[in-house]
Amino acid sequence: MEIIGTIKEVYQPQSGTSSKGNAYTTQTILITYGDQYPKDLALTLMNKNVETYGAYLRPGQKLKFSFDASSREYNGRFYTECTVWKVESLQEQPQSQPYQAAPMPAPAPMPSAPPQPQQAQPQMPNYGPHYGAQPQQPYQQPPSGQGYPTADNLPFPRQ
Repeated sequence: MEIIGTIKEVYQPQSGTSSKGNAYTTQTILITYGDQYPKDLALTLMNKNVETYGAYLRPGQKLKFSFDASSREYNGRFYTECTVWKVESLQEQPQSQPYQAAPMPAPAPMPSAPPQPQQAQPQMPNYGPHYGAQPQQPYQQPPSGQGYPTADNLPFPRQ
């Protein structure tokens, strides 16, 4: 399935180990889609896609997401998850140049001041054991002007 939406929130990646002993990483992003009657949809990035796309997604970006939707039953209730397998930018790419991925930025230096207390952030509800015991925290956008990627230089294909 494909959907075009605007990123509303990007949550911190979550890591764990499956019941079979395999390590995994997930990251949830909340998008808004629809024109006349906008709706929110939570999409999940899994494992390698967290590394590929997770660091470049920012609130306010309008992107095209390709995903698989699956539902499962647990104690008489159904839980649905939308797992993203491709993200595309909607900005036009010049026809004369092939797409080239932007270089990864250098890691930002660690601040020397102690961290400031965070304001209360909305949290996603915990819908069962498959989402983990910890609620996810919204992504904190790094300060601007430090060479971070923008919508113009994302590392995924453009239409």
